[in-house]
Amino acid sequence: MIVPEALAPLAHMVAGAVLRTLHEGMPAGT
Repeated sequence: MIVPEALAPLAHMVAGAVLRTLHEGMPAGT
């Protein structure tokens, strides 16, 4: 999937938020 450069920063922020949520729900040592 090709993401326009203008949307790339937003996509990274969304991905970061999802990863943070997943890590908060899992043990830190996983």
